[in-house]
Amino acid sequence: MKASQPGRVDPASTTRLSLELAPAVHELIVLAAIRAIQSAEPGGADDGAVQRIRNAPVDAWARLDQRAIQKVAVHIDLNSIAAALDHARNDSKLDELVAYFVANGTSAPLLQRVFNLPRRKSYELLAQVPSAFSVPKKPRLPEPRQRDEIHAAWSSLKGPLAECYVELHRAFSSWSLATLDQVLNEFSR
Repeated sequence: MKASQPGRVDPASTTRLSLELAPAVHELIVLAAIRAIQSAEPGGADDGAVQRIRNAPVDAWARLDQRAIQKVAVHIDLNSIAAALDHARNDSKLDELVAYFVANGTSAPLLQRVFNLPRRKSYELLAQVPSAFSVPKKPRLPEPRQRDEIHAAWSSLKGPLAECYVELHRAFSSWSLATLDQVLNEFSR
């Protein structure tokens, strides 16, 4: 397949890209279109054209030369491609955030709450990667003055929850994420 004008976007729409197809691909698309037309639901396409195609006599189908259909347009929805790339980029960013949490002393409940991970998956992640922090069952909390600083820093953070935890940990890197979470929730438990 080659683009009729490489990299040129159809001027009628900024979300489509038109392509010129090789004859074999052209023929496959026409056959797929005919099959789709034969099983099309009403209202999904031009109903008049669909009915004319469905009602065509068998001898017309026999005489139909696939190459006689000269124009087949394939439109690629660039918005869908961009959305898929955004999703892939977000998945990569999510993986990086989970890895940061695991490497910096998170707890399974914190992973579950922040990333909506199943309990089993959270424990598997923690078992796979050794953390720089040993997470005791009940982490030792910072002194009251530093806890106040942690609460003040937390209240100033904006954005997604996981990214806020990362920023908080960078500001108080001597404490594990599990300990910081304990500080943030010390009054709610």
